[in-house]
Amino acid sequence: MTTKTFKIDGMGCDGCANSLTNVLNAHESINQAKVTFSDKTAEIETSLDDNFIKKMVEEAGFQISEQ
Repeated sequence: MTTKTFKIDGMGCDGCANSLTNVLNAHESINQAKVTFSDKTAEIETSLDDNFIKKMVEEAGFQISEQ
């Protein structure tokens, strides 16, 4: 597994970050996910590919920034 960091768009508060953290951590192929509202990032330890993670984030109502 590798740790990947993504910039997240669409979060308005800590509750958004907690919600996305819960969605990501519920997936069996994600060992650990930590989403931080203050710097708008998601740090994810997983073997999943980036496109699958992007789809999960979008289904939760957020976007991965293309920066």
